[in-house]
Amino acid sequence: MVDYEAALRKPIKDFGKFGIGVILFMIGSALTRIPNIIVELITIWIGFVITWIASGFAMECSGLGKNKPGDEMPEWNDWWNLFVKGFLAAVIAFIYAIPALALFVIALLPLIRTLVSYFISLMSGMAGATNQDAVIEQLTTTLSSGQFLMTAGILILVAVVLMLLAAYLIPAAILNCVKNGKFGKAFSFGEIFRKALTRKYFMAALVLAAMNICLAIGFVIVSIPVGIVFGILSLLVPILGSITSYLWGLMVSAAYCFYFLVVSYTIYGQVFMELDGNAGVTAEAKAQAWKGKA
Repeated sequence: MVDYEAALRKPIKDFGKFGIGVILFMIGSALTRIPNIIVELITIWIGFVITWIASGFAMECSGLGKNKPGDEMPEWNDWWNLFVKGFLAAVIAFIYAIPALALFVIALLPLIRTLVSYFISLMSGMAGATNQDAVIEQLTTTLSSGQFLMTAGILILVAVVLMLLAAYLIPAAILNCVKNGKFGKAFSFGEIFRKALTRKYFMAALVLAAMNICLAIGFVIVSIPVGIVFGILSLLVPILGSITSYLWGLMVSAAYCFYFLVVSYTIYGQVFMELDGNAGVTAEAKAQAWKGKA
């Protein structure tokens, strides 16, 4: 039986290990928010790399990787393999989201085509007031078209359903990859659907969705008084108020993301092991498989 209580306690049993993950998420998030476009092209990828390391660690908490299952988080070791796992997880999630993203693009293609042509003329210095008026008129005409609204509405609805399905299947795909140490196992749809369509997996997804909502509500409740304090501080000491408010936002969002990832992978890892009857390759074999990929 899945021990949800132990999974909820797991991230905060060792604040040292938890703090490392939060700091990595804070740094990764901060690097993706730099306003300079040229600098951001570099820092955003550095931010992704740092975030992938933290995500790879959360995946290890599933007990399906090279670390054995337990009530405590593993050690922060072998950061290269943590990065590889986090990166592959991001690739897997993106591939699963492609059908939904493609439908979104197809649904909004007339609008996208108009905007792209305008930006191209804008970059070439050919965009004037007349051209801008023509673009606005064309966008208005497209948006008021009944055929466009009906077609786009149906496609977007299907895309939303596909995105929800992808979000439901992605944890199973990632953990199937982690369990076997093979990237291709993320697309062994027979194995993945056999687990994802079970009552245990469905209940785990429902519990995590409810937990996500509760955490979001708690965040909003806490943010109201904290926001008032930072607002007063900004009036008294503008620079200090701005800095502390920014750091608070980074810290809370990073703690939330890392906590939720660790709990999610812990719960889904328990589901996998129960469905497999604790079968599978040994921890040492899984470790060698991942090192072979690195």
